[in-house]
Amino acid sequence: MKLLKTISEVNLNKNKKYLLACSFGPDSMALFYFLLKNCYTFSVAHVNYKTRIESDYEEKSLKELCKLHNINFYCSIYKKEKSNFESDARFFRYNFFNEICEKNGFDAILTAHHADDLIETYIMQKERNNLPEYYGILDNKFKNIEVLRPFLNFEKKTLIKYCDENEVKYSIDTSNLDEKYLRNKIRKNIIAKLSFEDKENIFNEIKNLNYNLENLYQTFESLIDGNLLKIDVHLLENIEVLQRILFFFSKKNECNFKNSEFKNLISIIKSGKNKTVKINDVYFIYSNNLLYLCKNNPTDINYSRNAEFFDKLCIEINEKYSNIKEYDVVPLNKLKEIKFSENKSKNVKRFFIDCKMPLEYRYVWPCIVDKKGNFVYTPRYRNDFKYKRNAPLIFNITNLVKIMVK
Repeated sequence: MKLLKTISEVNLNKNKKYLLACSFGPDSMALFYFLLKNCYTFSVAHVNYKTRIESDYEEKSLKELCKLHNINFYCSIYKKEKSNFESDARFFRYNFFNEICEKNGFDAILTAHHADDLIETYIMQKERNNLPEYYGILDNKFKNIEVLRPFLNFEKKTLIKYCDENEVKYSIDTSNLDEKYLRNKIRKNIIAKLSFEDKENIFNEIKNLNYNLENLYQTFESLIDGNLLKIDVHLLENIEVLQRILFFFSKKNECNFKNSEFKNLISIIKSGKNKTVKINDVYFIYSNNLLYLCKNNPTDINYSRNAEFFDKLCIEINEKYSNIKEYDVVPLNKLKEIKFSENKSKNVKRFFIDCKMPLEYRYVWPCIVDKKGNFVYTPRYRNDFKYKRNAPLIFNITNLVKIMVK
């Protein structure tokens, strides 16, 4: 990674169809002109936030420019509804871009983020003491659409110079001067004072940090099996690494949480206690150095999802209770007690304790109830779980847990 000074070094795929996210500022207009000049296939998407007196002028000017060059123009208006404008506006515009791409078959979204943006983001991450997925800004994906940033190796002043030399019209966003935003403070008080060499050094620093993170994520992969995470003893030695793997694990399962939301879960893992933690609507079951992620209440189970398990259990039931014609399979955890006869019963929690059954199994351990919901039968718990003739347990509970708690 290094800073470049000549925009002609940018090389995009001319066989692809791009959607340019364009604000009419110098950065995105430099990219507009570069694509136009080099005969790339692209359309333009613009969001009018209605926050400045120039907003309507910028939309109109960009629309007219696109019409002049026979370029498709898409525009949407964003009305501020929530307090976190930057975050909400970003979510709005990328959803807008994604919809356009899906409807019209674009291969990727192009943004004009540049080197100064990358360094600003990195400094903000350090100022806020964040644990980001990566440092700075990278090419990435939004939903299923690629987001490419071909100007990340160029300073902002290089882009302005490119516009001026080619007589490209653009507008300056005066809100960028408002120092109530941290990014603007960093831009004015830090970025503006950095030399070209200073920026190159920061570039290399970011590159090394992201290289180390990528290696760390590769080690995480070996500890994750779908919705099951093995908590390696080495993870407990470093709170930052533990936070990162929980974040990585959740994202792999399409659950997005802030690192701060893992605080309670981390304390339980560090203590070694077997417990369940609910974050928003997601359950994390921690037991015996294993962490299970459940997107639904783990006792709301439909056993028919695992036909092999259901069939094996039914065989066991029919062999032992051939007189029971109508029955259902439910989690034993849903019952308060097991009633063996008129005079003999046992509390379900006590049963689990006496069996020394691991926590994660207690959520999915099955039992048979008759049509009135009365307890009929539950398989005995065994430590080996091997398929043996005449063994009390003939289904694989480990596989059952991984399937049922998804």
